[in-house]
Amino acid sequence: MLWEMKEHSVIAIMGLHNINQNWLNDLQKEIPSAKYILIIDEPHISWKKLKYDHCFVSQKRQGFGGSRKTSMLLASRFGSFCVVTDGDGQYYPETIKEILSRLITLKKEIIIPQRMNRKLLVNIDGEIIDRSSIELFETLCALELINDKHIPSNLDSQPGLFAFHSKILSKILPDDNNWLADLEITVKAIKQTRYELLPISIDQNKQKVTSFSWEEQKKKFKRLSQLLGTKRLWKIYEKNKNLLNLPEIVETTLKEAINSNES
Repeated sequence: MLWEMKEHSVIAIMGLHNINQNWLNDLQKEIPSAKYILIIDEPHISWKKLKYDHCFVSQKRQGFGGSRKTSMLLASRFGSFCVVTDGDGQYYPETIKEILSRLITLKKEIIIPQRMNRKLLVNIDGEIIDRSSIELFETLCALELINDKHIPSNLDSQPGLFAFHSKILSKILPDDNNWLADLEITVKAIKQTRYELLPISIDQNKQKVTSFSWEEQKKKFKRLSQLLGTKRLWKIYEKNKNLLNLPEIVETTLKEAINSNES
């Protein structure tokens, strides 16, 4: 196992925000044999003092989904056992080591972490809100796409980290360039690969509050509408309306997304 990790392991870290330097240093101590790739997607991000094997800086902003795809493509180019992760440091280094080890020793094609203690907060247009109801709706959509009764209803479909073998890249590479990329990866992986859903704990103090706009949330809903069809998407909402209790602005954004896809 040590030889395999030394020769074939790659950890690709996305820099949509500043990468947590102390966390990166600890991770490199925990898994010194891996190659480290940085994908920097914001011009203001400080990265030159970070330690890495390869660093790729976007000339034009790719967005979340574009950066996720780039990190997956580059990780697969440089190694067989790949980890792609956000750079906020929410995943403990020893947890990432365990995930990578399980990928190798259990001969799974992908490990999808399931965060048991994640924060469900988001900054939308400058306002911090609880996104529990939005997350639940998106999870219900993911479960509808997967269509497997054995998948737990509390699926973490957007975990911010995946560990996979490079041979399955074409099966799991997301089509979405925006914020639904992780959900697409999860759905594709569960439907097409040998996967493991691995319960883990994260460092909530380091979990970055995602920041985007209602327009970007509308893009997520539009993409779900494309994947499911507008009628199925609305049916999921109507069936679970009381459970979801979506804020009015979320319901309005969902309706606008559906209407724009139908027009």
